[in-house]
Amino acid sequence: MAKKLDTTYKSARFGNCTYALILDKRHPKKDKNTFPVAMRYTIDRKSWYNFVAGEFTEEDFAKVCNLSAKAVRSELYEKKLEFDAIFEAQVELIERLGNSLTHDKIKAAITGVDTSKEASFFSVWQDRINFFRTNNNGEQYTTAESYECAMKSFQKILWDSNYRL
Repeated sequence: MAKKLDTTYKSARFGNCTYALILDKRHPKKDKNTFPVAMRYTIDRKSWYNFVAGEFTEEDFAKVCNLSAKAVRSELYEKKLEFDAIFEAQVELIERLGNSLTHDKIKAAITGVDTSKEASFFSVWQDRINFFRTNNNGEQYTTAESYECAMKSFQKILWDSNYRL
């Protein structure tokens, strides 16, 4: 009998949320034998997936999962370190959000777009962009493009650095 391959790298629980770095086998890539790597957040038996680190075959992902911490010469060791860094960043994010976690809170923290009725910094910015695009049949469309470029630049700076709002 063939050995079942690992599809979960690490998992943890904080409050009512269980989260894991996984190989998402629900979305196989066409004409390839690869699957995307995602963080899965489960609250009250409902899951949300956020794709984070490229694509892997089941075999390669299982090799990374089972790689020893002492296997520094392995070609997959860099991926293991990358997965560790991604997972640790998610642990910090979840702990910073507090005990009363919801999928909306997690999505807002990760994507910067708030799906709840409360306004966030990025949701207000996005509302202004949408307003400029649609106001007077798109008369201020170029203003909207400028706002969007500024928002993307700000997000890039924010997510590439350790700055916190």
